[in-house]
Amino acid sequence: SSVNSPVSSNVMVNLSGVGSGNFYSNSACTGGNEITAIQISSGQHTSNNFYFKDTQAEALTLSASFAGLTTSNLAHTVSPGTPNKLSLQGAPALQVGQCLAYSVEVQDAFSNPSNVGANTTINITGQASGSFYSDAGCSSSISSSSITSGTNQKTIYFKNNTAETANVTVDDPGSLVASTLSITSQ
Repeated sequence: SSVNSPVSSNVMVNLSGVGSGNFYSNSACTGGNEITAIQISSGQHTSNNFYFKDTQAEALTLSASFAGLTTSNLAHTVSPGTPNKLSLQGAPALQVGQCLAYSVEVQDAFSNPSNVGANTTINITGQASGSFYSDAGCSSSISSSSITSGTNQKTIYFKNNTAETANVTVDDPGSLVASTLSITSQ
């Protein structure tokens, strides 16, 4: 069994491994309270509380270290938040008559990919004279598509035989925030 021994003098423990996040001295994790070390006061064997916040979904190993002591590591996974918005992603320009892939992604409020809990219908509008398709050959035109439960992305294809700019919007009948992308056929 381990014994918690008090330190004989103040010790500054270095904190690292934060990825895109930060350690904080306050539970609200507000700006200006970021820290990279925490003090263990003389006669104590633990520090005051400190906090961690990260808005990027990622796997991390958080570490606390002090020269002469064994480094303590904690594996930590920051998971995405609940689905909040759609993001239409792809090239902003293509050649007239070219069939090009675009991605509709469901994201949390911090733009991390976030899986939907049920099949989610995505409506596609604003394609001007062009059309969206379900296939890479641009032969089956669609005005909506579906993101399958447990996933966060759907690939769709766009083709326009007219030189123009289309302000394409993807939205869902539910609560996800819509996304618009200007696509110029030239």
